[in-house]
Amino acid sequence: MAGRFSNLEFKNQQRQEQQQAGVARTERKTRGVAATELLQRADGEYQWGRFEPALRLYTRALQEQRTLIPAWVGQVQMLVQLDECHEA
Repeated sequence: MAGRFSNLEFKNQQRQEQQQAGVARTERKTRGVAATELLQRADGEYQWGRFEPALRLYTRALQEQRTLIPAWVGQVQMLVQLDECHEA
């Protein structure tokens, strides 16, 4: 019975830890990468529902090339998904 209910209290904590691990992994992989590749990676993260890493990748893509309109749109979409509407 403990197996069925063991994750109930810690579900959010585990999700946060997984997101933090994904963010760290994403940051290591994005050093010296072209803006279009960052945009593609961000789209992939978004498709998998990993909004925090996707937001970071869209931001990195914009740091590399500020004229990428899909990166601007993706950044706003991620902020909305993360309930950061005031920032969006």
